[in-house]
Amino acid sequence: MMRKRIAVALLLITGALYEPPGGSQTAPTVRIGLTQNAPTVSIRSAQPFTVQQNQTRTAKFTMVVALDPAAANRVLTRADLQYRPIVEIDGGRIVVVPKNERVRIDLQGNAGIDVDNRTYRGSIEVFGNSRNTFTVVNELPLEDYLLGVVPNELSPTTFAELEALKAQAVAARTYVVRNMGQSKNEGYDICATDACQVYMGQGSELPLSTQAVTETRGVIATYKDQP
Repeated sequence: MMRKRIAVALLLITGALYEPPGGSQTAPTVRIGLTQNAPTVSIRSAQPFTVQQNQTRTAKFTMVVALDPAAANRVLTRADLQYRPIVEIDGGRIVVVPKNERVRIDLQGNAGIDVDNRTYRGSIEVFGNSRNTFTVVNELPLEDYLLGVVPNELSPTTFAELEALKAQAVAARTYVVRNMGQSKNEGYDICATDACQVYMGQGSELPLSTQAVTETRGVIATYKDQP
């Protein structure tokens, strides 16, 4: 209830149209830390996607990512019983990735990418971290990100008021603008939990909350010209 009140109050303070740095009309992208402690990550898509690491390959397959505990914390793009550090993609190979390098998965279509059985828009990055686990990052346009935030911060199924959802969309957008890059040392902008904003991806989107995001596109709350 407190979050609902805050969202409405923010919208009442003032509304401003967010302009990306440099005057660009393109919506900014945001990097969301989906997890920072994954020992393995399963990535799937119903459509072909590309995997980039030194070379780029196109594939339609399930990729399991795991750490090799015996290889200086290197990231493997596929694990089998022998931890062989390769993934076969249409006859090519994506080799082992040192922990300071990254694997990036870009979708060729709009079906979304499944990461551990949850679907996301945009691209996925996987890289090893100092905790000897994986960090998984979802990079996507800010407005697309909000589609997976608003219904989880203020559920349309229990609070089906468009104006309240629009206020929540403005509050969520304002939060991102104000806190962009707060976790850059971890390799992303903000997290996906309630420590930041609850983000559950494309599979959580609902029509009414999507309408709220669309109808407030680019609008943030400001106070004394600051988000």
